[in-house]
Amino acid sequence: MPAARPRPGLRPLVVLLAWLGLAACVAGPSPGSPGPTETGTAIHVVSNGWHTEVVMEGMTVPAGRWPQREPFRDRRYVEVGWGDRDAYPAARLTPALALRAAFLSRGSALRVSGFDEPIAERFRGIEVVELRLSASGLDALAGFIEASHAADADGRPVRIGADGSDALVVFYVGRDRFHVLNTCNSWTARALRATGLPVWPALTLTAHQLMLQVRPLGRPISTDFKVGVRP
Repeated sequence: MPAARPRPGLRPLVVLLAWLGLAACVAGPSPGSPGPTETGTAIHVVSNGWHTEVVMEGMTVPAGRWPQREPFRDRRYVEVGWGDRDAYPAARLTPALALRAAFLSRGSALRVSGFDEPIAERFRGIEVVELRLSASGLDALAGFIEASHAADADGRPVRIGADGSDALVVFYVGRDRFHVLNTCNSWTARALRATGLPVWPALTLTAHQLMLQVRPLGRPISTDFKVGVRP
């Protein structure tokens, strides 16, 4: 799986949620939710069945917003996800890391990457839904992502490291704390909620719960993905 795809190593965290009975609640679109729109600027929500991330075209990010994406300014797309500070950047996610993330997390991390390939090619076999945002919605999304980054005493983002498989993948220290009731998918839901979309973070722990809400709001991108079949 290419480095830019949502990392399958987060699977044990979602399995853990299921063991605890926390993934039993299935979130769906709220009554009267608006359908897909063809106007506005496209963003993409990417799900491998366990973990979700958001993809934006770099040139559409409002000027002055999300300065932490600067290393990726020459790439067409910028992808961002959120997770536990120790487990998310780990090359291999062990049961011990998963348990510590769920109950004793030291904090959070954002994974930011840049790429130029077409969306359908980059995420072959993975679910991708295109959403359209107004200018104010796009600004709110960029602002939410910017605010999710922690800063040092000089106000600069704190870099954790780079994924060795891709020079354009960087982990940053995040704000807020990952835990069993505040997952990577909860973060994605909050990011979408900030844009004004009818997505409910309180009902979102798993990628499945998030995508049930997202699908009616956008259009699927053809990637050879089949609903109900995890890659």
